[in-house]
Amino acid sequence: MKQKLFFEVDEKNGKQGSIRNRFLISPFSILDTKSGDWRKRRNNWKDLGLKSDEGRGEELVFSVSFDKYGTTKGKPRKQITQGTSVFDPVLCELMYTWFCPAGGQVVDPFCGGSVRGIVAAMLGYSYWGIDIREEQVTANRKQYAEICDGQKEPEWILGDSTVKIKDAPRADFVLSCPPYGDLEKYSDNPKDLSNMSYENFMAGMKKVIQGCYDCLKRNSFACFVISDYRDKSGNYSGFMPDTINAFKAEGLPGIMILYL
Repeated sequence: MKQKLFFEVDEKNGKQGSIRNRFLISPFSILDTKSGDWRKRRNNWKDLGLKSDEGRGEELVFSVSFDKYGTTKGKPRKQITQGTSVFDPVLCELMYTWFCPAGGQVVDPFCGGSVRGIVAAMLGYSYWGIDIREEQVTANRKQYAEICDGQKEPEWILGDSTVKIKDAPRADFVLSCPPYGDLEKYSDNPKDLSNMSYENFMAGMKKVIQGCYDCLKRNSFACFVISDYRDKSGNYSGFMPDTINAFKAEGLPGIMILYL
């Protein structure tokens, strides 16, 4: 049974209740992550003790942008930002609630930090995720032990997603946030997609997407949270259209979310 964590559903009105009561956050095409409701839910999740950056180093992200109004020697001024990405637990909560049946099986081929597994456990879903780094899997399991009390433990699998995805259980929903090429470098493992050239990275992505298609039940959804990104020369990679085309090639349009 799903656990109602933060907002109570209007049981008296049932389906006649407010949109927010039915969907947690109003189900618009553009999600406002700066709204008061969103920030409140995010803070409530964080108050549980979520630390999704554990198991990863600091300053993993390398991002290049250009200052439209500033120039250096007549050329647009480059701006470099760094940090470590953390998956938003509210976005995760919404995707599970909107697109996965109650108590359903979630498969996550690029699990990374603990958020998607912990949120699944707290909401009563079964979760199966893969990560190539042992320290990440260990940190995730530690998070579960610290936060969850009696909820079904997520399965965090250590290994190469391009290989391990074939072992995935039958999925009611696929939710993942793949690495953005070499934007974040997670390890020195040559099998880690973040260490590969873009061509080899996308070849690995296609294998994983094919595996997701094979494990997904009929009439179910897949969601990859992605955005395009710039390489170290400042050029866009084309990651978004390449990922969409990889899904289409499998006959699985799925759900694509641009989350900025």
